[in-house]
Amino acid sequence: MNGHAEELHAFRAAPSHTVTFDGQRGRWEARFGGLLTVEMTITATGAPQAVGESQGCRGELAQVPVDLRGSLILRTATKFFRTIRHARLTGNVTFNPGGPVDCTLPQAGSCTQSSTLSVTKQGSGFPSVTLLMSPDSGGWTSLSFADRRASAFDGATWYHVMRVAGLNPLAGLLPTIAARLPATHPIQGRGAFTAQQTSIETHGSCRTVSATGTFTGTFRTQFAGWGARAVILDPAGYAQYREES
Repeated sequence: MNGHAEELHAFRAAPSHTVTFDGQRGRWEARFGGLLTVEMTITATGAPQAVGESQGCRGELAQVPVDLRGSLILRTATKFFRTIRHARLTGNVTFNPGGPVDCTLPQAGSCTQSSTLSVTKQGSGFPSVTLLMSPDSGGWTSLSFADRRASAFDGATWYHVMRVAGLNPLAGLLPTIAARLPATHPIQGRGAFTAQQTSIETHGSCRTVSATGTFTGTFRTQFAGWGARAVILDPAGYAQYREES
């Protein structure tokens, strides 16, 4: 099999005020339809350590190891994963004990070489799809499906992601970039990007080339529990090629 695959699944919902934590103790409580129920206490198990950055933010932030006890029930509605239950979890909580937090984008300290092709397809009645491809670090591809159908998931979202490294999927130069993944690859398919508008930005010695245009192609993969998924990408979606140097 060409490439090394990693399959990820995530359930995301947004009930308000789900977590409280004062640095030592707290609670995690969440309910979302008949899919997710969480009632767990949070207890710090170590001393907080200062962290310089978290989730793109910088400032007076601290991280502390915690123990969670209670009940977590997630019903996947699949025969493979079934219902996931936990009475105890361990992890880390990052919190702001006080002081300002800056979440603006920092200035790049140096130029990095990278190239990425991104294609998205949105719509009602079927999952949203995002395809990411790059020749960096030996080449990698990510194909993700976001199931946001309210009738099936009570307004929540299941994300299904297949990520594969070890094969360069892109060939060619602007204005046309070809994308191809063989049948032996965990993600299979082919397509082509055609640039329609290109812009160049310079920040000091760093240069960024951004091109938006059209992408046509078909890609498919096989998920455990959620089965085979395929998507036909057409010019109605959004496609961008970005190159930094």
